[in-house]
Amino acid sequence: MFSNHRFDQPNCRWFVLFPAIMLIALSAVAQTPRLVVRVGDVLAPSSSEGIPIPVFMENYADTVAAFQFWALLSNPDVFEFQNTPLKASEVYLDTGGTLISGWQLVEARSLVGTGMDAKVTAQANTYIPPYVNGIGYPQYGEIPLIKILADTYELSENPITVTAEIRINTDMQEIFGFIDQLGQPIGTISDTTVNTTCWNCVQWMDPPDDTICAVWEEIQGTTGDSCVVDTFLTQRLDTSAVHIYDGSLTLFLCGDVNGDYKVNIFDITDMIGILYISVPAPDHWQTIADVNKDETVNIFDIAALISYLYIDGPPPECNYEWN
Repeated sequence: MFSNHRFDQPNCRWFVLFPAIMLIALSAVAQTPRLVVRVGDVLAPSSSEGIPIPVFMENYADTVAAFQFWALLSNPDVFEFQNTPLKASEVYLDTGGTLISGWQLVEARSLVGTGMDAKVTAQANTYIPPYVNGIGYPQYGEIPLIKILADTYELSENPITVTAEIRINTDMQEIFGFIDQLGQPIGTISDTTVNTTCWNCVQWMDPPDDTICAVWEEIQGTTGDSCVVDTFLTQRLDTSAVHIYDGSLTLFLCGDVNGDYKVNIFDITDMIGILYISVPAPDHWQTIADVNKDETVNIFDIAALISYLYIDGPPPECNYEWN
């Protein structure tokens, strides 16, 4: 009897816990969005050209065959989307190594005619063959959807700000949307709006045509001598199905290991301490201290900084990084 009682108790607990586990699992599934669009956080050296700003996509339910979005900068003093003086409205993109490499239509324009915004439009297929496949699913945001190129400004001493936010505008559906292979929008809600307009007759015709109105007057409300009902179909973003995450670009001064917006002997001593005396390293120091762009920090970077500061050597050059 004792043995049976002992083994029955855990089984009962499992029967009690099973519905709760199922509810948690179903809740997690219900909260998974169909589409996620995320702008990367970029750390870039000042006074650089062609810095790629990646835009990532997570996609769990649909094949994406076309999309458009409008990216806006919060601060014009840090960088601008790359363009040319002759074509300020044309923003440069990089599709190499992205999900849309090989798509037939890819372009970006500045709606305000400057480098402070970029409306990106992409379509897998136009009317010209051959046929190009869309982006299948699932996608987990590991490969950039597209990269927008940027030129960073010179970083002054003790700058007020070094970061510009990059926001994707979703307020207007005509400039944001992802389309599946059937031409249907992904993650939108259709709303039906009914508009009723009514008029009263203020002057009727003389008999025998006194059933015909000669002068109509529009009135407020939904009752009158004559009314017209119009139905409009509008669409809006389903924020439970589509999640948008903004990004940023932050400037740094190449070689400025200690973060005082100057490059001098103190940065060299900090590099020596980090490399050889186990001094704690600051965040992102591997990017900021790699002044010869060989993707590692070692004695050669120290020598390059010494050459730049005291032997009239070339200025330091650093790579960028993104998350």
